[in-house]
Amino acid sequence: MGISAQSLMEAADVKMFVPQDDPMVMVDAFYGMEGKMAVAGLTVKRDNPFVEADVLSETGLMEHMAQSAALQHGVFCRQCGEKPPVGFIGAIQGFKLHALPRVGEILKTTVFIEQEIMGVTLVSIKVESGQRPLAECKMKIFMKERQ
Repeated sequence: MGISAQSLMEAADVKMFVPQDDPMVMVDAFYGMEGKMAVAGLTVKRDNPFVEADVLSETGLMEHMAQSAALQHGVFCRQCGEKPPVGFIGAIQGFKLHALPRVGEILKTTVFIEQEIMGVTLVSIKVESGQRPLAECKMKIFMKERQ
């Protein structure tokens, strides 16, 4: 599929790949996948439940990171003809906050799968706005078994 400079999906289409519903959807763009890497995005809007005083909170940034990983997994599963399983964050490691984004900023978030084993996925995630780093971490995500 490759990574594009422009979003490959409309915001409404992105919602099909994550288990959250409005107003808790924290991804609105998908720029593509290449190997184990994917890029997702979010335009920070004033009506976002995690925005206070025109700034996206640290909690909102973490939720965006988790949903970016969910989006990557959801797109991959759909490409394979499978329904995406529900995932749960098991651990967040090495979280570094560089800056909080303001209303109007466009976040581009790179998710890289480091390891997948027995229903557990370890990803490294980096969020940027323009060339400015905002946050980074590693997440362990547990996948709920398909019924």
